[in-house]
Amino acid sequence: MQVEIVTPESVLYSGEADMVIARGLAGEVGVLKDHEPMLIGLDYGELRVYQGDSVTDRFAVYGGFLEVRDNVVSVLSDDAEDAREIDVADAEASLADVDTIAADRGDESEAERLKRSEVRLAVARGNAGH
Repeated sequence: MQVEIVTPESVLYSGEADMVIARGLAGEVGVLKDHEPMLIGLDYGELRVYQGDSVTDRFAVYGGFLEVRDNVVSVLSDDAEDAREIDVADAEASLADVDTIAADRGDESEAERLKRSEVRLAVARGNAGH
């Protein structure tokens, strides 16, 4: 099946896959060839692209939508990053900065930045589950 991950800036990924796993708002969802059409909201999390049983590509996706139709998986997100392009040290520093700001202010508006930083670091390190 064809997979495309699109942000306002670019087509982040376009290629073939045997399976895609993403974090929807209601939990993880897996898509295989000939999946029924669907449209779901995406939570902040990792999206994995598989060829056979192996993960070939991983992305940090920060919300958006995943649509499946006619063996095409389309991901539309305001922002997403290829795991290979995330610097672990930079992701750790960003998370530390957000933690410090949130602790100093006790500001709930920082919750989204914190969640984004946690996902970014987990994907950079290769840890699924966020």
